[in-house]
Amino acid sequence: MVLHLKTCPFLPRKEFRMPIQMAAKITLAAKGETTTLDLSGVKSVKGTLRWTDPIDLDFYAICRTKATQKKGFLGGNKEVPAQDVVISFRNKGDLREIPYISLDKDAGVGDKGGANEENLNLAPEAFAACDHILIAANIYNKSNAVFGSYNGKVTIKTDRGEIEVPLTSKEPGNTCIIAHIDCSGPQIRVVNVNQTLRNLPTVGQFLQGR
Repeated sequence: MVLHLKTCPFLPRKEFRMPIQMAAKITLAAKGETTTLDLSGVKSVKGTLRWTDPIDLDFYAICRTKATQKKGFLGGNKEVPAQDVVISFRNKGDLREIPYISLDKDAGVGDKGGANEENLNLAPEAFAACDHILIAANIYNKSNAVFGSYNGKVTIKTDRGEIEVPLTSKEPGNTCIIAHIDCSGPQIRVVNVNQTLRNLPTVGQFLQGR
């Protein structure tokens, strides 16, 4: 915000800039902790998986799209059923196509340590097109991994704030559901899940186990 202060009619106006308030950061430290995701005025959302240990983690978004209606070839409406879409290094997605989520790269290849980072970009349309989005990590070519030992975390960031979910699961497995973005209600909720599984679940299988 810029305020113009008049000092004297013979002197030029001076500008006084109000300090910019920093967006809030919320950490969901424990399993089951929940917060809401405010998308009002937001143009994009970024989910980031960061880790430093020498391990090849892969970032996943497991999405269930909502059933929709579209016009059939011969007129009338045709129902398009809900379906699961998995965004990963195998299918990096496209922000212009359902579920409006894309992955940028595959990091940590060859068990490389250091400042590893993979990013999921989510258009605002993703939260209207999907009723559930599971944010997950998978281990390449290793069984019984302990995800909580890799110094990892997920952040979900907008220009309004940031939600952090640390990777804490101690149960062995191949896949860890880190967070659940629930778009099925009037508010979008983000839940710390940190549940390790042996295989990548469907959204339906995940919800049945809740």
